[in-house]
Amino acid sequence: MDGRTKPDVIAPGSWILSAGAQPFNENECDPSAGSLPSPGQDNASRQGLLYREGTSMSAAVATGNAALVRQYFEDGFWPSGKQNSKNRVNPSAALVKAVLMNGAQSLLGIDQNFAGVAKVALYDGAQNFGKINLLNSLYLQKENNVRTGIWDNQEIEDQGSKTYTIRYSRAGKCRNTSVSITLVWMDPPGASGCRSCVLNGLDITAYVKKSPERVFYPNGFQSNPETINNAERITVRGLRKRDQIIVTVKASNLVTPSQNFALVATGCINTSDFYEDVDNTIQIVALALGGLLIPIGLCLLVLFCVLIRIDRRH
Repeated sequence: MDGRTKPDVIAPGSWILSAGAQPFNENECDPSAGSLPSPGQDNASRQGLLYREGTSMSAAVATGNAALVRQYFEDGFWPSGKQNSKNRVNPSAALVKAVLMNGAQSLLGIDQNFAGVAKVALYDGAQNFGKINLLNSLYLQKENNVRTGIWDNQEIEDQGSKTYTIRYSRAGKCRNTSVSITLVWMDPPGASGCRSCVLNGLDITAYVKKSPERVFYPNGFQSNPETINNAERITVRGLRKRDQIIVTVKASNLVTPSQNFALVATGCINTSDFYEDVDNTIQIVALALGGLLIPIGLCLLVLFCVLIRIDRRH
């Protein structure tokens, strides 16, 4: 009732082949070749499988994608696109949601059955951010060129602001000239029947450093921030080599002292800005310790020699 757009994202939900368990039968969900049911067939399960459609199916597809996003981070695929247990990240719920919404794609239209296909637009009440697409959302070596940058569990105080720099890069034959950036936070629950339901208002804006006057606003807004949703996406287009995107998150009128949020960026971006390989950290620490140990060792050697000379004198 306050005007926010739903659903957040959409997923396939028409004629999805699903489990149709048959009590007391074993291996009933492993049909033999040629025995799969056909879409529109009688609802009675055939060899433990049946087709269904609706939100019961699309919600399951979206949930499976959310599980893959969490596994991607927990198995250490970020940011290199290859599994590395040393890079494990425990993602927040806001981060998982931001990833799904950031890479979502617009549909061509809505099937109205016998009435044809109706046009849709991003951020409307039919598709909002669009259809989930993980290849648009997370980098996998040899599978896609998109790079992923994240800032998770970021804390901002009332009236505060945070600024992030994203560097456009065509490394790895990445040629897409747009970068998608999504801000998500878990807002405190509003009152039933509220007409202005976002309690902790965060705003995201972005501009290309070479052209400060070219400001980008989220969710299709052209000249002002978005104030009614707790998920905001900006798409910066027409980027050129070595462009820098300056992203600002501002907090206003928080009902709590601070608010945590997640920020995700995908596209042709410089991953070295986000890379925090544990191996590199160990090497840096080792070099730092080595730099300290050399003078300490010299001091101990001098002290040892002095003690020997004193001992000989006595």
